[in-house]
Amino acid sequence: MLELVARKLGELNDEVVYLGGCTTALFINDPLSLDVRTTLDVDCIIDVLSLGQYYKFEEKLKEKGFYRSIQDEITCRWHLDDIILDVMPTDEKILGWGNEWYKEAIKHAVDHQITEDITIKSVTAPYFLATKIEAFKSRGNYDFLGSHDFEDMVIAGCIDIAEQVHTSSDDLKKHLRLVFNEFLKNDEFMQSLPGHLNDGPVTEQRVQTVIKRIEQFAQEE
Repeated sequence: MLELVARKLGELNDEVVYLGGCTTALFINDPLSLDVRTTLDVDCIIDVLSLGQYYKFEEKLKEKGFYRSIQDEITCRWHLDDIILDVMPTDEKILGWGNEWYKEAIKHAVDHQITEDITIKSVTAPYFLATKIEAFKSRGNYDFLGSHDFEDMVIAGCIDIAEQVHTSSDDLKKHLRLVFNEFLKNDEFMQSLPGHLNDGPVTEQRVQTVIKRIEQFAQEE
């Protein structure tokens, strides 16, 4: 789905940064990792300074064939064939809602070559975690087992996640440490891990691997 959207957007890829569940596979570098969850939509953020600039980008989407559905209650949602694209501005004042990590995430975006002819920008793995945590706390209602935002967290498949967190900004490191230290003390969190990492006879081994990786970046340097 990510490749399909990137092809449809064409030169507009220079203006957006992808994030959310559609980018999970970009961070997976553990050959033993389980398959990632299939997502039905693609999320991206854009750095615009005003509602007027956001409207101008919407006009570009229309030129690409994207359209809104009157059935949608989500103000940032666009459609094209079977594609669902959510385009969120980094400034929450523009649409009246947002994510506190969008602005920093877009500043630290990195390139990913997803095919021979397509290169996109995405958030880094640590900022992916930060944006997912905020979504998990709001729409996920702290449902460790049932929330897709929690399910999407890439720790199980990202071998170097601790190193990436350690090399992130001080604010991001502090935030992730505080959150995951609280998670480690939460019985519901610990009990949910086997359900997300269900891999037959090696499930417990994978659970311990995830806990170890969390402890590596949750502890003070």
